[in-house]
Amino acid sequence: MVIAKKDKIIDNPINSHENNKLNNRVDDNLKMKSNGDYIKSSNNLNKKYKNVNNFNIKISLKDIKFTYRNGIHALDDITFNVEAGDFIGIIGPNGTGKSTLLRILDGILKPQVGTILIQGKELNKYKLNDLAKVIGYIPQNSVSIFPTTVFDTVLLGRKPYIEWGSPTKKDIKITSEILYKLGLEEIAMRNITELSGGQLQKVLIARTLAQQPDIILLDEPTSNLDINHQLEVLNLLRQETKKNITVIIAIHDLNLAIKFCNKFIILNNGKIEAIGGKEVISKSIIEKVFKVRVKIINDGTDLFIIPMISNENEEDVITLDIISYDEKINGNTKEKIEKEDIFTVQ
Repeated sequence: MVIAKKDKIIDNPINSHENNKLNNRVDDNLKMKSNGDYIKSSNNLNKKYKNVNNFNIKISLKDIKFTYRNGIHALDDITFNVEAGDFIGIIGPNGTGKSTLLRILDGILKPQVGTILIQGKELNKYKLNDLAKVIGYIPQNSVSIFPTTVFDTVLLGRKPYIEWGSPTKKDIKITSEILYKLGLEEIAMRNITELSGGQLQKVLIARTLAQQPDIILLDEPTSNLDINHQLEVLNLLRQETKKNITVIIAIHDLNLAIKFCNKFIILNNGKIEAIGGKEVISKSIIEKVFKVRVKIINDGTDLFIIPMISNENEEDVITLDIISYDEKINGNTKEKIEKEDIFTVQ
């Protein structure tokens, strides 16, 4: 193995037994697709998408419809484009099609109708290995089938690039660098069964980064994590978007989505209720989709959604004014007040 340190890389060659184990491991999260027909498309649709064939548009979906075998209509008329560097939050109540949409984008599920272009190329035209180099996918509650080390788990991300079952020096170097980058070098030789939830999520992200994909898909990456690890994981993903990597996450926490995502796809009963930037995060849309009354607070920097219990009418948006250092409070003598701690609601 190779463990990346701050100023050097320590070589510890993988023996043939480890190579064989790596080659035999089946990572069902890395492009293991079921047999069946891919999406239907037409020449007319392909002509419409002719101008989409550029590196700024990473994903284009047109008229996607998907129904499970039990007759449940999961998605209907899904159409949108995703640009390079976007951090997309897919939000909506349970059972509205968020996970289904991610599986369709990864090619695991095949829509009955519609066209999907990944970097201008139809999804069904990709070979599995080639697609794994473009898209990295971390499903909800993802766990490794085999109890193995952190290093080997991350090295599995190089699987699309390994031709003869043995990782090259380049594969090992990339793995080592990612471990160091994510602060995982100290636990590189630990078994992943010994990790905390936050550590495991970082390892899975590291494995995905080892694929060197242009697009990263994640299903509820912050579920079951404490607030510290939630912020760490989402900030890590946001840093990747600065390299023009596109990140798409299904997420339940609306406030975390607002803080980190620059665009949103709001699903309601399998259809797109709204799509766009923070302007689509409105009281009327949130209440319609989630069937709960909310306040939306705007502090001048971010929006915050607060669920309500009372039946009183509320304003759509509450604006917070930060109290100045010398402002009177309740008629009392002027005093110095920390800006971050006190605010008034108008």
